Amino acid sequence: MTLNSKRIIAASTLAGLLIAATACDSEKNDSSSPSICERLLGQSGIEWVKRNQGQEADSSDSTDLKDVKESFYQDAREWDPGNDKTPTFLSTEVCRFSTHGKSTEQGTLSLSYGASMLPFDYPFNKEEDIYSSVSVVSVNSDVKLVTRDDDGTFQYSVYVKCQVADASPSQEQGVPIEGTMRDTLTGDTDANTHLTYLLHSARTVVEDFSCKNEPSVPTQLPSH
Repeated sequence: MTLNSKRIIAASTLAGLLIAATACDSEKNDSSSPSICERLLGQSGIEWVKRNQGQEADSSDSTDLKDVKESFYQDAREWDPGNDKTPTFLSTEVCRFSTHGKSTEQGTLSLSYGASMLPFDYPFNKEEDIYSSVSVVSVNSDVKLVTRDDDGTFQYSVYVKCQVADASPSQEQGVPIEGTMRDTLTGDTDANTHLTYLLHSARTVVEDFSCKNEPSVPTQLPSH
């Protein structure tokens, strides 16, 4: 084989590797695939944020839902119903919108998910000793929504029973999924709007988490 032939083969091999790498990067960055924020909030939720943000904001997916699922599964399986100590589970931020530019007033809207430190049947209304007010909405036997007002700063949380394989039979009650939305970005004061999009995100998370008990997460808030 001549030196020129070797050079041609080497060049062809390098070109092939570059094409393959480019194809992989293209698949990873496929703009047609919805981001985590888009999956969690839905298109109407994304439009709601853009419509109410007051200025341009950047969105970012903080982590993959697969990582959150693995963390939740680990916490659920390690939970011991005979241990009276309050667990120290940590939630993971999965979606964030934040302002940018020259404005001195920075705002964010974030969504976090993880294992709840509080059981599903916890009397959340008792937290009024901590917060200005607490509102609880029992969506159904699998889902609860809690709004906490900390002197005008609101935190919206959803709790969903999710039984994990190989975990304690009482784990779905003792360690539900907890999702939390915090919003200092949109200026929207309607709690129902926030809870609606939080509920939408919980439905997406439950679909990904493969809960054994198949919890029912509706798309709409219950009528009062």
